[in-house]
Amino acid sequence: LLAARVLRKMRADPAINKYVSALKRKSNLDGDDELQAAAQVVKQLSGETNENACASVLAVLQRNAHSVCDDELREVGVALYPRAVTAANHSCRPNIWPRFRFTVSKAPVLEYAVLSSVEANKELTHEYADLLDEHRRESLRKNYGFVCACDECAFASKAREAARTQLRAKRDAMEAALKKEEWESAATLAEDVARLEGFWAPGHPYTALHRLRCAKLQNLVGNETAA
Repeated sequence: LLAARVLRKMRADPAINKYVSALKRKSNLDGDDELQAAAQVVKQLSGETNENACASVLAVLQRNAHSVCDDELREVGVALYPRAVTAANHSCRPNIWPRFRFTVSKAPVLEYAVLSSVEANKELTHEYADLLDEHRRESLRKNYGFVCACDECAFASKAREAARTQLRAKRDAMEAALKKEEWESAATLAEDVARLEGFWAPGHPYTALHRLRCAKLQNLVGNETAA
């Protein structure tokens, strides 16, 4: 839907057309069944007759669109913001976090919150991928076209990566327990997952939200003291 809207706006607004065109990268429809199918849908929704143009805009969105999340980090949409606003690079040790201010009948406003003290002239970065994903470098290469060489990737020890893998497994198990409404198991796993703070900046919102989740689960299983 967003790709179709972008194409329609490109036809109507020269400024948007210029901006999106500057972001375009080569996209090859040959051999990419998913992109071909998506381009066909966008073509029908947008009224665009050029299938390659549809694929090109999809490629732009793949690398430049921004997930829009609510205060509990639940994805509620996707948007394409001006490059000047979203130019922060990726790091697996980020120092800023994108957040959104919602107003009725208006597009969400993208803001950045600083996670910790930032020295003057230091680059502002945020994560493009799940920091607990052991395959995040490959994901970044595939989706964004670069190989991450931040300190976390370049100098992480085998022990730290093993801890990351174990923690992700516990988090996935916790999410599965929540879906099954197995509250006792979810509460125990949530406490284990609380150790993930070592993989996030101290001020990262995921940390606070997870602490809240732990408290809710402990209260749910009748452990009010722990909550």
